[in-house]
Amino acid sequence: MDSKIDIDRAQHGRVGNVGNVARAFFSHDNVVRVAELLGLPVKFMMNLAKMLFAINSPKMMDVDHYEHVARETWGMYKNLFPTYYMSPSLHMLLVHVPQLQRILDIPISFLTEECIEASHKLYRRALRRNVCYTNSRTVLRTLLRHMLIATDPQVALRYHLPRVEHRDIPEIFKEMFVMEDQDELQVEDDEWCTDSLRDEFRNRLQITI
Repeated sequence: MDSKIDIDRAQHGRVGNVGNVARAFFSHDNVVRVAELLGLPVKFMMNLAKMLFAINSPKMMDVDHYEHVARETWGMYKNLFPTYYMSPSLHMLLVHVPQLQRILDIPISFLTEECIEASHKLYRRALRRNVCYTNSRTVLRTLLRHMLIATDPQVALRYHLPRVEHRDIPEIFKEMFVMEDQDELQVEDDEWCTDSLRDEFRNRLQITI
């Protein structure tokens, strides 16, 4: 499965084995072998893989079918592990993901924390290159003003960022999505960067600490 679980892969002081192993375990190529390795029903592991793929996909999931799979998985868990409490993470996956998706107009994957984590690089770069270190007050003021500019929609549109190519949905996972002819949600520049937003941005730049 190409997983080096006995070697720490530290990045920025953190070990990335947990995420890497999880992605390998629940990939559609490995989930059957993992189920046999752990002695668990293939159906149980396949359901978990389907739900994990659905919450990480930019496509809109079929909430009714997701709930059906979640209820089925809940029952299987109770039969497999009757004396063990369900972990909060699994409870959220089975119960609260469909509840949240019903009140959202966008795929739940759009709310991932990866967007916030990506801005951490901007903060680190700004602290090294774009901050005045006269005193702590000046550090905060110059950092705030730089980040307000760097994260402004009009400025961000000028960044030459690599385009993410989304992988095709495996055939066994397609039942989890609304497979109509729909393009991925995209926001037009005129809709995103309105005059009122530009005025608000200019006003924010007047903030003093």
